[in-house]
Amino acid sequence: MRQEYQEKIVYLPRYIRITDIDITGNLIQGLGVTANNIEQKHILNNNDLLIARSGNTVGKSYLHKSDNVDYECFFAGYMIRFIIDTNKSLPDYIFYYLQSKPYKQWVKAVQRITGQPNINAEEYKSLAIPLPLLEKQTEIVEYIITIRHQVKQLQQEAKTDLERAKKEVEVMILGEE
Repeated sequence: MRQEYQEKIVYLPRYIRITDIDITGNLIQGLGVTANNIEQKHILNNNDLLIARSGNTVGKSYLHKSDNVDYECFFAGYMIRFIIDTNKSLPDYIFYYLQSKPYKQWVKAVQRITGQPNINAEEYKSLAIPLPLLEKQTEIVEYIITIRHQVKQLQQEAKTDLERAKKEVEVMILGEE
């Protein structure tokens, strides 16, 4: 009788760099840079918020969702980790606020541009974020998630339409199907 063998894949923790985050704050898929030895204090927990503190991407943010990855993640030293008090605000609400125009204007106004743009942790702590009741925050987050889902669907439809149009043009040019 033949025994079935299934190899278990073990992933090393992933190093989260600002270049691993897209313009909407999503983690770019793929393994990324890994490491064998890291300090436990740098491991990300679910809903940890990372914000870039320097460079051309100062202010860029990422909300870590443990369910979206199959491995532990840790963060780069040029990013600042914030742990959100969930009794006062929803991590997703804060993250979505950090995608807003008022936040981007705040970043432009506060960053120091000597050498390399930067904002330190104390300056980020001074950011005044409007905090409605948790129920209203939940409503806002759910609305944004719905809109983002619709955008993703439309992008997929556009990609499908583009591929179909390319095939139609090829048929028109080459006269083949």
